[in-house]
Amino acid sequence: MEVGKVAAIFLIGDTEKVDRFCDAEMVVQYYGHDVINPLNFPEIWELTEAMIDAADTVMLLKGWQNSESASKQYVYAKEQKKNVIIYSPKSKVDLQKAEE
Repeated sequence: MEVGKVAAIFLIGDTEKVDRFCDAEMVVQYYGHDVINPLNFPEIWELTEAMIDAADTVMLLKGWQNSESASKQYVYAKEQKKNVIIYSPKSKVDLQKAEE
């Protein structure tokens, strides 16, 4: 899926790395996409599932594999057949389709 066609992106990452969420949110918004940042909402799993359901795509942030909740969110997103992209903080604009 081309990034230019994405309507809403849900961010998945280690919630202890707040700066990564803030950085990704600003960049994604800059390119005109809607962002669903779970840090802006209470940590309730049912709400997280609803946010993923509302998104067209999920974006994996650096270190997401180190978080149990992020790993669960990723599995849920894959089960829902969501598009998955990887955010590369070094290039800011380098949004790549995740390889399985």
